[in-house]
Amino acid sequence: MTSLLTILAVACLLATPGCKRGGSADVLLACQQAEPRQRATQCQRACQEKHAEGCRRQGDALQHDYVLHAQAGRAEAATLEHEALEAFEKGCELSDSDACVQASDMLNGLHLRMADPSSDVSVPGFSDREARYARVRELGCALEPRRSCAAAVVALRDLDAARAKAALTRQCAAGPAAQHDGCRSQGEKLIDEYVALKRSCADKNPDACERQGRLLLAEVRDPRRYAQDLLLLRRGLDQVIAACRARGHSDDVVRGGTGPLSEPPRLESELGARARDHARCVRRLLAPAASGPAHASPGVGLLPAPDAAVPSELPPPRGRLRVGRVTTTGEVDSAEVQRALEARSAELRRCYALGLERNSALQGRVALALAVDAMGTTAHNAGSDLPDTAVVACMIGVASKLALSTPGTARAPLLLQPD
Repeated sequence: MTSLLTILAVACLLATPGCKRGGSADVLLACQQAEPRQRATQCQRACQEKHAEGCRRQGDALQHDYVLHAQAGRAEAATLEHEALEAFEKGCELSDSDACVQASDMLNGLHLRMADPSSDVSVPGFSDREARYARVRELGCALEPRRSCAAAVVALRDLDAARAKAALTRQCAAGPAAQHDGCRSQGEKLIDEYVALKRSCADKNPDACERQGRLLLAEVRDPRRYAQDLLLLRRGLDQVIAACRARGHSDDVVRGGTGPLSEPPRLESELGARARDHARCVRRLLAPAASGPAHASPGVGLLPAPDAAVPSELPPPRGRLRVGRVTTTGEVDSAEVQRALEARSAELRRCYALGLERNSALQGRVALALAVDAMGTTAHNAGSDLPDTAVVACMIGVASKLALSTPGTARAPLLLQPD
């Protein structure tokens, strides 16, 4: 037994960031092997000993308990939510990139709940959520530039342009070497423009509010790739509404007649909820942004993402796709997740077809992590080995549209092979 623990300790020191900071291998092993009811306690010990994985697993367990208590309307839910977020943030600080994603997803969800004008939800204790969100995105950017730096640029530019430009440098460095200088110069120019527009809009300049709003709306990504852009959509609409209000344009909310605005996603419903007595003005200002050239600028910050952009029209389904064994925590049923993914098999194979056009031998595994709560389904990458990040991102977008009936978390591997 002593020799086994010694081997585990050495392996941990070589492979685990959290262990390098002083944690012991047996504590992490107890966390990994704990029964569901004991997981939060066992993993808290591992987290206290600075195991990054232990913090993330503690956060997962607490988040699961939070969802159950929130569904039952229990007061303990708020405390569990705070504790889950703190565990994810600590795991992120200890260099667990998945913990950074989990923390940013939680903070994004909190921000949306608190900013929604149609909701009376109050979430005490999260007044610093924007700074915390920017911080975990910044840490994630340092760990995985391709996965997190574009979002970090957007989060940081509202707080500190210098930090936003540092994240931009990492984002550009993750792309082709020949494009590094152009990526940086274009990106820094856009960051400076955004900061200047924001400052001018705060000084009640309606033209600046309109331009800033349209800039934000142009950054809303294709829903097949990223499902968490509702925050950008709302911010952009709010700025355009501010421009209409400053100009004195006021009228009744338009009810039908012009048809829905299909781009960006959910614009029509958000407009109805937020524009109130400025709907006609907002519609007029957004008409070009809804379907015109602004949406041809891919990526957060109007910069091309390091991975290849997803075209507006996906190719026909290609390749073979199999949903592997689905594992879940919480109330969500693994069979329901499996059925939901298989029902969207054609969409997922269209994503795969993108990669097969570039590499006819492309194959591998896309690992999806799903979190289901009252706001819907959130998906992110859980360690995919498919060597085409555009395909992975496209599939994450499809998975984020799954309609699942019960809360919890799930992990689902998608196995891909050419025809």
